[in-house]
Amino acid sequence: MILNCDQILDNNVFENLTFDTGNFTNANYNLRIGKFINRQSDVDVDVYCLEPRGLVVAISEECFNMPEDVIGYTTLKNDLSIQGIMAINVGLVDPLYKGPISSALINFGKEKIYLKKGSSFLRMTFHKFDKPKKCNSKRYEISPEHYLIQRSNSALKYLDNTFLNMNSICKEISNEVKKDNTRENNKYHLRVGALGVLLGGITLCYTFIIRPNIDKASKNELKNGFENVDEQSNYNQELKVLKNENDNLKKENAKLKENIVNSGDENYKFKK
Repeated sequence: MILNCDQILDNNVFENLTFDTGNFTNANYNLRIGKFINRQSDVDVDVYCLEPRGLVVAISEECFNMPEDVIGYTTLKNDLSIQGIMAINVGLVDPLYKGPISSALINFGKEKIYLKKGSSFLRMTFHKFDKPKKCNSKRYEISPEHYLIQRSNSALKYLDNTFLNMNSICKEISNEVKKDNTRENNKYHLRVGALGVLLGGITLCYTFIIRPNIDKASKNELKNGFENVDEQSNYNQELKVLKNENDNLKKENAKLKENIVNSGDENYKFKK
């Protein structure tokens, strides 16, 4: 059963009148900001400027004294949500809990948000249920002073002043980029080295295998060329000798004809 404002008062869910009757609605109660906490611990200001991507822990002004048969549900106020603020640890207020509650608020908007001490930040709804017979819950109690110390230590250890810690993320990204560049440079050097080995192998292969074969073939071709030149020279000399012999025969034939003509032998007719 969801409790209305009268039933909430009748069940004494708050400790020592820490609540404000003006914050009740028909079926819920609006919690007020009591203190701010960031990495500088407790921030004693009446107005806290929450920068874009900024983070702050808001502790409630109210302290609870929950009965064993009542549980509370917390949600962020709508007027903060529409400004870009998100509460990251809203949830339940357990039965038999005694003490304040808190929530980490993050500004996801593009503008600064000014949070005032005493202003509403969480909406509480209470639900009453039948007492369990087989389970016995234990009371958990913490004073406002100890709760403040506990949350301050947690904020100092785990939280940053901005969501996602952008400086750290940028540094990590830069380091990863440097690592990637180093890997790429190593790959480049390996490729260059492999190319150098390949070119060296090609050079050695050309010098000691291909080039000697080319030189040997060239020498053989040149030798054959010289032999062909010698054969051609011998042929030309033989042709010259035959030509001279032919010229000599022609001269002897001409003399023979001249002698016949001069002899006056009529029985021999020389036909030109």
